[in-house]
Amino acid sequence: MGFSSETEKIRPIVEKYFEDKNFILDYGCGNALITPTAKGIDLVSSESTSFVLEDLNQVYDFGHEKGWENEIDGIFSSHFLEHIKFDELMLRNWISLLSKDGVLALYLPDDDHYNNDLNPEHLHRYRHLEFVREFDTRYRHLMKLINHGPDVGHDRYSFFLVAKKL
Repeated sequence: MGFSSETEKIRPIVEKYFEDKNFILDYGCGNALITPTAKGIDLVSSESTSFVLEDLNQVYDFGHEKGWENEIDGIFSSHFLEHIKFDELMLRNWISLLSKDGVLALYLPDDDHYNNDLNPEHLHRYRHLEFVREFDTRYRHLMKLINHGPDVGHDRYSFFLVAKKL
């Protein structure tokens, strides 16, 4: 089996949540956007990248300095949040960028199925149900949980969460 990006693995499950969305940001897009019209944000330039950041510290203000608060229809992040030092701040920033009914879809490595010790760039470890419970408890006044689940098996060691802004 050849290499497939993390986005390609989860696309069949989450792409339907972005079908009616026009302004989509894809954080950590690499070479694969969640939708063809999404705007990719990454540290490395590629055909998929619309915005190249010089370092990860720029990510916290991205969107806000452009005046996009409450304007983004969808945010997708695949295997990106675990690299962000202040992950809670990042989640709050993403939520503040989303418009009403805007969708946030996260795809994260599950510590029960992925050896995070092998990747020193992973600053956080997440477990599927713990993350979902914490997200729902912390943000239920702002976001409605739509779907979540494990994505594990051969070459799969992750979980996804999809939520809509109230």
